[in-house]
Amino acid sequence: MFPHGAAAAPSGRVVVNRILRRDNFGRWILVDNFLPVSKQHASHPNRGEATVQEETMEPQPAAAATPPAQRECIQELDLKDLCEATPEERREEKAATLQRLRQRGVRRLTNVWCERDPDWVLAVLRGAAPTLEEISVWNPDDAHLGVVHAMPELRRMWLESSEAPNAPPAVLPALQRGGLKWLRVGALAGPSLVSLLQTHSATLEVLWLQGNREDLPDLLRQSGLRGARIILWDFIHYPLRWHSMYRCREWLSPLQRTLPEAVVECQTCGKVPWERF
Repeated sequence: MFPHGAAAAPSGRVVVNRILRRDNFGRWILVDNFLPVSKQHASHPNRGEATVQEETMEPQPAAAATPPAQRECIQELDLKDLCEATPEERREEKAATLQRLRQRGVRRLTNVWCERDPDWVLAVLRGAAPTLEEISVWNPDDAHLGVVHAMPELRRMWLESSEAPNAPPAVLPALQRGGLKWLRVGALAGPSLVSLLQTHSATLEVLWLQGNREDLPDLLRQSGLRGARIILWDFIHYPLRWHSMYRCREWLSPLQRTLPEAVVECQTCGKVPWERF
């Protein structure tokens, strides 16, 4: 801070004229006089004064800190190789992948197999949840399924489960809204699937559903689906153990009546191309 009335040097520098002057008692005292650099030679000390000239830098305002650059979100991660490793295997690579995912976010995860190292997969799902839009996931347990179910940006999912349709269902909490537009499901327990479909019934456009399950009519009746396109795949008619077009029409008619606003079709009979995820 400069004394009141001191001029600022154009170059950002000032000269301090330190003057030794006698006071009224004959003692020498040191007096500082601030002058701009351009005027440093205009000072003429009076008799009885000694001048010591020093140059100093004028304080400059601190430069604003540059915010760190935002890291670009990872577009896709295929986790097949890491998911095949046990908890004791590839630990450093798993830790590095998890850290990178948490720092940058990820838009799409594929081949997420949950059973080999479930704790690490659960950490991955939690880290990916804020930004994830697409996922293919195999054999999730209740914790995995709960995290996926609540992902706010999820729009596309392929979910496969090894459990039988009548296995004890995972508890899926009710959500205020869902956002899934495309879903393929295989062998998920009926109550879990119903709660999943109910959550996303307002936004779901395409549903690929494994047709070979006895609870299919009740499941669709409770789903709340309206205008979705429902494609039944892996549709084998027991006890024939092969696909019968005649039996298929018998099976599809009541399903279509259950959901009059939806389109229910068989992949085999309708020759619907298999959609790659």
